[in-house]
Amino acid sequence: TLGVNETIPLQQALEAITINAAWQLGLEEQIGSIEVGKTADFVRLSANPLKLPVSQLQTIEVRQTWLAGQPVDNRKLSRNNLQLLWKMLLRAVLGE
Repeated sequence: TLGVNETIPLQQALEAITINAAWQLGLEEQIGSIEVGKTADFVRLSANPLKLPVSQLQTIEVRQTWLAGQPVDNRKLSRNNLQLLWKMLLRAVLGE
């Protein structure tokens, strides 16, 4: 476990795995935040992580996952999900 001096605020942690990660990849204009014109990649959670005590964050469940504006089945890696992931990968690599 981390000590008190080794932690960061929850908002900063969420930014580290969203908009800041997109910036590090040079993709902040396409991904990392919900904005008009960006790829709609997001999850719908069972609770708002910003409104729960840190001790309860592990109880949050992913209810739905969306990639490129399309809902995907997050219970299994289906053929449709693989095709969508492949398209997204090509778009990211080829800059399309």
